[in-house]
Amino acid sequence: MENLLHISSSNSIRMYELLKAFEKIGKRSFEIEELKEILGVAEKYHGRYYNFKKRIIVQAQKDLNKYTDIAFTFRESKTP
Repeated sequence: MENLLHISSSNSIRMYELLKAFEKIGKRSFEIEELKEILGVAEKYHGRYYNFKKRIIVQAQKDLNKYTDIAFTFRESKTP
């Protein structure tokens, strides 16, 4: 819990919880729409990947790297 005290973004906190759940696996992949649903932002970021990436994924990455015991990287892949 102490890891989350300095994080003001609820999305970053949700991402932390999600990553902690899969921490022992070490690697996990998500489809964008699946991740939006899990984080509860599907309606807000419907069809707006750039905003989702910038405001949710990249911000969570910065917050978790700076304030918590867990960090993540991500790789984008396009499917036809």
